[in-house]
Amino acid sequence: MSYLLLASAFLAAVAPTAAPPQSPAALMQAERRAMEAFDWTDGEWRGEAVTQTQTGEHRVTHTERSGSMLDGTVRLIEGHAYKADGSTGFNALAMLTFDPATGTYRMTSHAEGRFGTFDIIPTADGYSWSIPAGRMTIEYT
Repeated sequence: MSYLLLASAFLAAVAPTAAPPQSPAALMQAERRAMEAFDWTDGEWRGEAVTQTQTGEHRVTHTERSGSMLDGTVRLIEGHAYKADGSTGFNALAMLTFDPATGTYRMTSHAEGRFGTFDIIPTADGYSWSIPAGRMTIEYT
């Protein structure tokens, strides 16, 4: 039996149980509905941020700009922290998305010469995500 016949037989066998593909409009509607979980972040935010590290406590004035893009299917968030002297202490950009096929949210983050894609979970009072860092994990809530 040729490869083509085997492939055709396989596709015929799995086709009846495969879910029909969703239209782009349906996928985008699912993304929009899911991304509403982050609507509360819309706008510009400013406040004091405190970080605890091995070298002690660090305080900065932190700002966040957040808004939806691509007809509500994607959210961009820019974080910018300022030291007491006005210089930049931290700057990051994140893109939040929802995958209707898996039902999961993802955040792609770019900061300080690094980037990564992480699961992000909306919660009743915000969201949570984590970054693997060697033998430890950095948790954000």
